[in-house]
Amino acid sequence: MDRTALGTWGPAGWESPAATSLGLTHRIYPDGHAVAVIRGELDAATAPGAQEYVRQVIERSSGPVAVDLSGVSFCDARGLRALVGMSSAARTAGRRLSLTGTRPGITKIMRITGVDANFPELRGQRVPSS
Repeated sequence: MDRTALGTWGPAGWESPAATSLGLTHRIYPDGHAVAVIRGELDAATAPGAQEYVRQVIERSSGPVAVDLSGVSFCDARGLRALVGMSSAARTAGRRLSLTGTRPGITKIMRITGVDANFPELRGQRVPSS
């Protein structure tokens, strides 16, 4: 199991995950599948680093990649764009990327904007109406 921390892109260049306001970790399992965990706010300041981090996880793994968003408390338009970019990077690499632990509010905004079309696993999730 690969638990190597990858750097992230921040205002000062490449930084370790601890140096940013976004927590990024991953595991690559012996069968090649990977899980990347994102915690914090996925916004204009953090989305590029998160997207690059997940792209590196995709590059280093050999199977499907799950992105755990259960620790994401906020996601703006740049965060949504980063999620689409992650999905695109996985497709380019010939892999499947799925989201897990997506909070209902984030799933709702993904549906409103059409971003959910990139993530078939979200179709069955119930989203509270407001």
